[in-house]
Amino acid sequence: WRSASLQGCPREVRLLLAGLYYYDVDMVNSLPNVARQLARLGMVSGASLRALLVLCSERDSVLEDIVAYYGLVGSPALGETARDAAKDLPIRLLHGGGHAAWLEAHGLAETIPMFPLMAQLESELRICRHEVYLFMRQHDPAWLEKAEAHVRKEKAPTPRARGGGGRQTAAAAAAEGEAWLQGQVEASVFARVLQDIEDRCLGCVRRVLQGEGWLARSWQQDGLLVEDMEGRQLRGGGGGGVPAVERLEAAMRKAEAAVRAQEDMEIGLLVKDFFDRPVEAVLQRMAGRGGRRPAVAEARGAARQARAAGGGRAPPPPRTPPAEATVAAAEAKATRAERAAAALAAEMEGLARERRDTMLRRRQERLDDAL
Repeated sequence: WRSASLQGCPREVRLLLAGLYYYDVDMVNSLPNVARQLARLGMVSGASLRALLVLCSERDSVLEDIVAYYGLVGSPALGETARDAAKDLPIRLLHGGGHAAWLEAHGLAETIPMFPLMAQLESELRICRHEVYLFMRQHDPAWLEKAEAHVRKEKAPTPRARGGGGRQTAAAAAAEGEAWLQGQVEASVFARVLQDIEDRCLGCVRRVLQGEGWLARSWQQDGLLVEDMEGRQLRGGGGGGVPAVERLEAAMRKAEAAVRAQEDMEIGLLVKDFFDRPVEAVLQRMAGRGGRRPAVAEARGAARQARAAGGGRAPPPPRTPPAEATVAAAEAKATRAERAAAALAAEMEGLARERRDTMLRRRQERLDDAL
């Protein structure tokens, strides 16, 4: 299921390919929600999950606090909100990443102290990873041996990268390197265990939804793109629209109950909206700096030529009246989006300039403090 999917597509492309026919079923707060339930599975102690429990039970307020603490603004021109940036921090920590890398990824000063709840989460996750490592060593040593060997081979530090110098002894350097490598092993094992539980839950969801008439066409990390088994029905017409959503909602409730019964996990499912914003800025980013982005009319002409050169390829299915209306609306939307391209480009440039100015100001403040 992970080998054939639309997961690798940019969300703008996924919208064009799947938006007319599929519904995006998503596991709410997937990995943090799975991790908070590890104690019930006997893998970790409850004391190691206090920060995760707060994160999951007070998620909205925690994310708002992270946004306020770091002064996050997101990247509107890139379709990223401040909330998206805040959500990325606990997810990085769960995958074994660090605060410094998150700061760098979002253009923040490296000297900003870590948000207190996230510092607690980072500390407790180190304990959780070790507890899960010990659990797997007891309950599935063969799997752990294979996973650990792979990580040690991939992450093994070179003497130059991790070795000591000066007064540091070779033994101390070796001990430091082994401690670092063991941490990498435990982080990888922890992430794989979480993803395995997530996959089992999604597998259960997929089977239930299929039994209720919704085929999973693509596995999207912590969600599924599903389609009505009645055929290629548009979301807004035929069997789609409100009646379809109501049927899908009822099927999702059955899937949640099945996951509780079969996997002993509490999950929440919702239908997410597809990305629905102008794509011009994204197309320009894909073209690269200095790259030429063709106009919509030029792209359509190239598409017509490609179709004409397709030889004996089967023609696309005939459009239904709802489909024709949808295409007309999409063309009108593309025209409006083209007119907004200049404004979006200006917004991107302004945001980048604002970030550069902020970084320069913070560096100057640190220099002034040092003097």
